[in-house]
Amino acid sequence: SGAPPATPGGAAAGTPRSGDVVRRDAERAATLRRLLVDDRLGNTIAEGVLKALTGDLPAYALDEGHGSLVGVLWRLRLFCPHDLPAWCHAVLANVPERFASNDIKQDLINSIAADPPRKDAFCDALLVFSARCRDLAKLLREQ
Repeated sequence: SGAPPATPGGAAAGTPRSGDVVRRDAERAATLRRLLVDDRLGNTIAEGVLKALTGDLPAYALDEGHGSLVGVLWRLRLFCPHDLPAWCHAVLANVPERFASNDIKQDLINSIAADPPRKDAFCDALLVFSARCRDLAKLLREQ
């Protein structure tokens, strides 16, 4: 059909959004920020995902499209651009050396904090981090 594509608010592309839609979007964003930052759920999510990536917790679907662990951290980076690097730094500070060396941790922190964030570089950094952690664990088991 010749109708313009719909936007998230339901209006056709190029059509101004109504005040109600804008208000609801702002309310949703405020609620999300309250849950992720004020209620510290974002920190808890980041901690669980990073532990899974280090091998400290079971990890499934590291990067398999929607719902992947890497995708979860990417969304947190978009929603909480200043908080995620701080959360990750705090979590990684407590990750034992047997899971990730200080160099591996610092490389990840630098990649997560990169501004502006680039999804491909961000996701690659997390996958490299996870692979390096698994390689370190394998090396330690062989010793």
